[in-house]
Amino acid sequence: MKSVLLFGQKKDLGEKLTRRIYRRGYSIKATDDLTKLKRILKTGSPDFVLCTGKIQMNTEGQYYLEL
Repeated sequence: MKSVLLFGQKKDLGEKLTRRIYRRGYSIKATDDLTKLKRILKTGSPDFVLCTGKIQMNTEGQYYLEL
């Protein structure tokens, strides 16, 4: 079974999309904690990492992901 790691708020991805991913045979883990994300990436290697949130721009013109 392939695995997907969601980084950010699971609700931002949408329940309908999450169910569709699961039905296609992927296991799904979710976290919004950076420390936990690093631990998951070290101990296992998910097939996909999806980042959820809003793309914002700071005053210096740099983009970042708001979780």
